[in-house]
Amino acid sequence: MVEIELKANTGKRYLVIEMKVDSNPTKEQLKGTYEKFYKKLDESSQAYYLLFLLGSSHVCKFPEDTHGFNVITLDKAIDIFGSLNIDERLFREWIDSLKREKERKLNIVNYLKSAPDLWD
Repeated sequence: MVEIELKANTGKRYLVIEMKVDSNPTKEQLKGTYEKFYKKLDESSQAYYLLFLLGSSHVCKFPEDTHGFNVITLDKAIDIFGSLNIDERLFREWIDSLKREKERKLNIVNYLKSAPDLWD
């Protein structure tokens, strides 16, 4: 979990980011994170909750009640961040890795057919 505090003239703003890459998010986990940050807020502050589902988590079934989290899947992350004109090596490498992950997702059946053994 990542907490980013943004200071604005109208009060504090928080980006609360939960990122899952190899396991399913649970209702209890999301509720706990939401409640923890909700307690920090006062009248002039606001939190935005983001749940990133990447890696094997982007094909998982997530809880219907996400407790205010906006779900960002692999495709949505590529759409949101891939069009940004940020010329930093680490950022570009991250975007490229997301695109490779999408390609693997779309072609998993072919990869499994060509593997000599299920565990390869």
